[in-house]
Amino acid sequence: MGFLDVVIGFVVFTISLIVYDRMKRRAALRAAEATRRAAQEAAAAEAARRATEHAAFEQQRWNQLCGRFGPDLAARIYRGELWVGMTAGMLMHSKGPPEDIDEKVLKTKTKHVYKYVQTGINRYALRVTLDDGVVTGWDDKT
Repeated sequence: MGFLDVVIGFVVFTISLIVYDRMKRRAALRAAEATRRAAQEAAAAEAARRATEHAAFEQQRWNQLCGRFGPDLAARIYRGELWVGMTAGMLMHSKGPPEDIDEKVLKTKTKHVYKYVQTGINRYALRVTLDDGVVTGWDDKT
């Protein structure tokens, strides 16, 4: 074996290492891409499942509101509206449970202030006043 044969053998060996390394990198990239696609498909399926669950929950909520308050009031409650004369139950369905409640008991009535959206210590963006369980007014600073 001559010097030329050794050089040619070294070049062939080096080229085969380079080709092997490229094949290995491509295989790793394909595997990573497949893993990424599988994760995206799983995330999309989970998002679709959550959307379906949410739609079913909202439909159930709508049916309960209609059964309890009738379709006209249910539509207003579903939109989160406030109006004078709505009951405490309607308010809870419309805005959810308050973050804090102040109560004053007077001789002839009981006054509650339901507080929503806390912005600071004893600061709330929405305060709803109820007299004997009926909304009589609100202060909305949103």
